[in-house]
Amino acid sequence: MRQLLMGVVLLGAALIVTFAAASVLQGWAVAKRSAAAEPFVVERITPDTTKRAARTEPGHSVVLVSRHIEM
Repeated sequence: MRQLLMGVVLLGAALIVTFAAASVLQGWAVAKRSAAAEPFVVERITPDTTKRAARTEPGHSVVLVSRHIEM
């Protein structure tokens, strides 16, 4: 019984440390985010922008609509 309790405590501590570290890293990433980190922004969606290009070559089915960088 003691070993089971110790295992549960260690698992709980490991989860707390893991999620705390993830939260801190996410906070740093959000604080340092810049426009260069996300250069492709959809400004508006129209019926023309939702059409896919004809697949003439494999792997080339994505169409880039616009590139928007804020300063």
